[in-house]
Amino acid sequence: MLSVPLRRVVLAPLAVLTVAIAAGCGSSSDSTADPAAVVPARAPAYVEATIAPEGDQRDDALAAVRKVLATNDPEGELRKLLRDAGGKGDVEPWIGEKVAVFALSASTRGTHDGAVVAATSDAAKAGDYVDAQGSKTETYKGTVLHIDAEGKAYALVEDRVVAGSPKAVRASVDAAAGDALAGADAFKDALNRVEGEDGIGRAYLAPRALMEAGGSSLPSAGGMFGSLAAGTLTGSLPSALGAKFHADGNALRADVATVGGAKPGEPADPAFVAGLTGKAWLAAGIGDVGSRLEEQLGGSDAILGLVSAQAGLDVKKDLLSWMGEGAVFVTGDSPATIGGALVVKSKDPAATRAAVPKLGSLISRFATGATVSDLQASGVDAGITVRAQGVPAPIQIAAAGDRFVIAVGQGALQEAISPSSRLGDQADFKSAAATLGDNLQPTAYVAVSRLGSLAAFLGKDTQQAGDTLARFTALVAADRGDGRFRASLGLR
Repeated sequence: MLSVPLRRVVLAPLAVLTVAIAAGCGSSSDSTADPAAVVPARAPAYVEATIAPEGDQRDDALAAVRKVLATNDPEGELRKLLRDAGGKGDVEPWIGEKVAVFALSASTRGTHDGAVVAATSDAAKAGDYVDAQGSKTETYKGTVLHIDAEGKAYALVEDRVVAGSPKAVRASVDAAAGDALAGADAFKDALNRVEGEDGIGRAYLAPRALMEAGGSSLPSAGGMFGSLAAGTLTGSLPSALGAKFHADGNALRADVATVGGAKPGEPADPAFVAGLTGKAWLAAGIGDVGSRLEEQLGGSDAILGLVSAQAGLDVKKDLLSWMGEGAVFVTGDSPATIGGALVVKSKDPAATRAAVPKLGSLISRFATGATVSDLQASGVDAGITVRAQGVPAPIQIAAAGDRFVIAVGQGALQEAISPSSRLGDQADFKSAAATLGDNLQPTAYVAVSRLGSLAAFLGKDTQQAGDTLARFTALVAADRGDGRFRASLGLR
């Protein structure tokens, strides 16, 4: 759970950063100092925004903010947001062109530490702002931290205002003395690999570090196979991810690149994704499933040999060899109707049919408490139904023509085998796809405007969430290959 300082000082300003990219309140005098120069190199998450872009970039950003905030006065609204995001006093007289937020890894207590870093256009006024925050002070390596009643710390570090949890602010002081994120090879390599010019902001993530830091909170169940899965997942994650952001009146876009991790396979087939059911509100292509799994399981011959001996199933020969292009989708807008499926195109339908009962045997042997029965359904050539503890709906595994399907939920199996409509024909899918540019086509899709109906089941204000989400069409992403992607969030 997030600590209070991070929730107040990082999450609220981060929400502002996503829209306050065109406030135009930064001065052009000494205000472009890199916030990453006072962020610790070990920080696994960093997001930065330019809040005073110029020329066409500024006009495009304002056009996007006009739609996101549903206002005819985007600059006025942005200035208000910036004022409200500050502590005691107004940030506008001193804030510079770049503002960022960073997070440190989870602590052993499950809380997180982070802070906002803002470049300054007037260091003296920024110092006055910091001095006005809180009555308690402490000095850390020559830097004075002002701490308010809620435990939020403020400091002026290398002419940058840093506000957040005391631990994060102290880490910022250390970073300014050396070993800052701006100089880290992973940070520079990830951002250098990103396609396109710098836009309204950039971001950096260290996915492997985030996963490893959270390892203590992961379930310990699963024994040997759980450990294998966790190790395989962590090892396949990229060591770093960089992103650059752009905006205009049609969409918010991000170009993304990864460094390290599993060797990227062939990009997913956009046509396969577009051919999934039109009822899906989430869909994502996987690419060649067999080759990707074989790559990830390359060092697990001992485990695979044990599986073969126990279940009479050669994983590589009986399963991976015939698995081709794959994708997943999710349908439904309530717990009663939600469902989804993994769909894999088979390179050898006969081998797929033969593999299904062997999978049933494997599940019976290794899945404690699971029961397996035959599945009889329209269009299914061979199938089983699995009922497992903790899973409210039966899992249906089927070979159907040249498709292999694992489905859960009402109607998901039939939509996977014979879709009642095509995702690629849906208006939101098409409009969002058009914003990708460079002749890119979506390999992943989320119908953002349809997520409002799920808010009630998450305990949220349904009307407010629905009104906000209705300003967007869909989030789509395209795989460029070689660990590079473009994502675009369409605006209405």
